[in-house]
Amino acid sequence: MLQIQMLGKFRIAGDHIHYDEKLSSKLVGLLSFLLMNSSREVSRDKLLSYLWPDSNEEAAKSNLRFNLWNLRKIIPLDRKGEELVLSGKDSCRINENYEFYCDRLELDRFRSCSEYTVEELVRLKDLFQGDFLEGLYLRNCNEFNELVLFERVACQNRQVEILKSLLEVYEEEGRFEEGLQILMEMEAIEPYNERFAWKIMNLYAREGNRAAALRYYKKFENSLRRHLNISPNDELKTLYASLQEDYPVPEQPVLMGRNKKINLRGYGIPSVDFFWLSDILLQVIRQADCSVMKKIDDHYLADLAFIQRELLRFLNAAGDGTETIGTIPDVRIIQAFVRLMEMLGQTYQVEVVQPAIEEIDEKSKMALEYLKNRKVAGVLIQSPKES
Repeated sequence: MLQIQMLGKFRIAGDHIHYDEKLSSKLVGLLSFLLMNSSREVSRDKLLSYLWPDSNEEAAKSNLRFNLWNLRKIIPLDRKGEELVLSGKDSCRINENYEFYCDRLELDRFRSCSEYTVEELVRLKDLFQGDFLEGLYLRNCNEFNELVLFERVACQNRQVEILKSLLEVYEEEGRFEEGLQILMEMEAIEPYNERFAWKIMNLYAREGNRAAALRYYKKFENSLRRHLNISPNDELKTLYASLQEDYPVPEQPVLMGRNKKINLRGYGIPSVDFFWLSDILLQVIRQADCSVMKKIDDHYLADLAFIQRELLRFLNAAGDGTETIGTIPDVRIIQAFVRLMEMLGQTYQVEVVQPAIEEIDEKSKMALEYLKNRKVAGVLIQSPKES
């Protein structure tokens, strides 16, 4: 069976043959774009706009035809005689009947609300061999490169979800040493996450190693002050004080999703519309309980899913979460975001950390400003220094 790796360096192999060695960067981009949209047909016009934006129409069409021909020439038929890529007059798509395995598509099937065995979670964890399409950059294809960057962030957040699920299983089974190893992997992804720091200190203490927990706190505190110019939150300070005084270690894990407080710190790319807002929505998905998310009206989730497709899995009508969403007006996205914050504020204390103005795109800026003006109950907007 053909094996396709997208998490890390792009690899495609079968029968001990590495076909990726025969693929140009543009061919890798074409195949990757189709795989990222594997549940639907992709119009030829869309492929042209992402992969040959600077070419005139005839040259771009000729390049696409040549690359599709080359792809059919390089990638073999499967045992049933099926082709990997089907191309029609106006569109192309991945052949659902072709026998192949792709790590990115396997990752898409993960559902944080479902139950998995340790073995299943470890197998999912091991899919991550590096960043999504690591090292791939197509010259003069800004939209494609931005899409890849967006997918890298989405994959990284999905990786954290898988690690959190594995951590919960290890904690339930009292496997604290393995839990600590998982937390260290999570910390490597998000080195300033106070929830992860709380858990690391808690597990050190539950192992009977309070000294390690105290040392970790000082290291984490110094890192926050040096890089973000902030101090640890009250929960971390309280835990540190209790460990200093030799108080009993809390038995129940907190601040990992089923809590009354969530802290949203988004990453922004000024040139990409709604990027900061999309990243904030990923943070909501990771921190809010699944049962809370499923109570939110489908109409709001569907509008927001236009910029953050991970929300599709909470839609009651979404099924497998793969349906296509059309263009959504900016006003509906912004209003849906504020409505989402209002509903979250009924269950959680929501803290939104405001980024520096130069680090956020204009449309996310408008959404944040609208949220501030609405003064939503349960939602506090803080500057980085305040947080």
